[in-house]
Amino acid sequence: MSEPENKETAATSVGQVMVILGLVLVYGAGGYWFAMEVVRDEDSPVWLKLGIPAIVIGFTILLL
Repeated sequence: MSEPENKETAATSVGQVMVILGLVLVYGAGGYWFAMEVVRDEDSPVWLKLGIPAIVIGFTILLL
């Protein structure tokens, strides 16, 4: 009876790792793209140019 429980736990763990990895990859690419667009825009205020990358870097550190 413990064998199906082990398989279910392993499958659940693999699924969780895949979801988290996918979110990190999509977030990383999207966060980088968004931050670069804001920083490169000449009409953006300075507080926004500093704030958006700070949020993206801070959230990335929290994920790690």
